[in-house]
Amino acid sequence: MNKNQEEFEKIEKHLLHKVDENDTFSQKVENDKQLKEDVDLHCVFISGIKNAGIREGIRNIHLKHTKAKNENTFKQFPGWAFGIAASVTLLALIITGYFLFYGEDQSNNTLFAKYLTPYPDAISLRGERSGEVEQAMNLYASGSYEEAVTYFSGIPDQNIYYEDTRFYLSICLLSINETEKAIDILSQLCNNNQNRFFPQIRWYLALAYLKNNQSQKCIELLDQIAEEEYKYSEAKGLIDKLSN
Repeated sequence: MNKNQEEFEKIEKHLLHKVDENDTFSQKVENDKQLKEDVDLHCVFISGIKNAGIREGIRNIHLKHTKAKNENTFKQFPGWAFGIAASVTLLALIITGYFLFYGEDQSNNTLFAKYLTPYPDAISLRGERSGEVEQAMNLYASGSYEEAVTYFSGIPDQNIYYEDTRFYLSICLLSINETEKAIDILSQLCNNNQNRFFPQIRWYLALAYLKNNQSQKCIELLDQIAEEEYKYSEAKGLIDKLSN
């Protein structure tokens, strides 16, 4: 089995939650940004496709292409021609699978991407900036989330805006796929219903659970959002999508 085929197999097992306990592949996915992007791409057109025939077709194209390369059969069938034929067939299968799946249902990753939007800078709007907080919020506002994480993480807990900035830190973490860390922070913040961002915290924690494929926890939180609270209509719409 060559390297590409082996990686294909591992990604498929990862998406189907069939990775062996001793296999470190899932951990690598969390730590390797490029590998995470590869898995997300596979998730769109493999894990998300319910039609088994389409999925098998994609797999067969991949395996035939690999076999042809190994057996050096390109002498009779030019490599560029095989590549074009395989690509066209693969594209057709992906498009078909997209309409079969996304017409009625959507993956958690897709829903997460649709509903995640950064919360406005409410600290600056209130004129509540200090040096270190200002640097962090400037980076947050510009969409430089990885850099913002560094600055937010450096704000001491003695700072009067520490708890507020933890909320913004969690959004940055969600935006760069550090989901578990975001859940840890949001869960702690959610224990204090007196927090001025409490309704927003609950919404983003629900999205974090969605991203983490914990749909039931996501629904439970969304169901707690009252009609007059933040993102009520979006919460009801997301519940409907997850319940179908």
